[in-house]
Amino acid sequence: VIGPRTRRGSGTVALPHVTIGADVTIGEQGLIYCGVRIGDRVAIGARAIIHYNAVIGSDGFSFLPIPNAPVPARVHSLGRIVIGDDVEIGAASTVARATLESTLIADGTKIDNHVHIAHNVKIGRSCLICGMAGISGSVTIGDGVVLGGGVGIADHVTIGAHAKVAAGS
Repeated sequence: VIGPRTRRGSGTVALPHVTIGADVTIGEQGLIYCGVRIGDRVAIGARAIIHYNAVIGSDGFSFLPIPNAPVPARVHSLGRIVIGDDVEIGAASTVARATLESTLIADGTKIDNHVHIAHNVKIGRSCLICGMAGISGSVTIGDGVVLGGGVGIADHVTIGAHAKVAAGS
């Protein structure tokens, strides 16, 4: 299923059971595996590879507590996702859409399976993010960072360029 105003570059292949929302652009020579879900307002660069059952563009986990209300109010994610060229996103990983601006994954970054990237996150160029890592909202990660398996990053943290975070940290 491909939504309105969506453009796919030449040579990009989407395998069966892929859903692509409205206003999506995908660069040339990419590969989108079975079961991938790409939401509205996503831009994906050239030669991107997105593995089985990844979700790109889900709503961020944004809620506003309201005094005396029985449940917090949902803050909808109206922003975008921008994914650079030569990015690879592993199976069953999730990238959440920004609240108002853009969640960003820069050129050359490689993301393993079962990784969660929350809303408003900015990931630099040529990073390696290993399996089961969880990156909370509004985190900034510099170029060339390596996050080991199972790393958890708290919200609103900045990790400088070329840092290495050990597995399970």
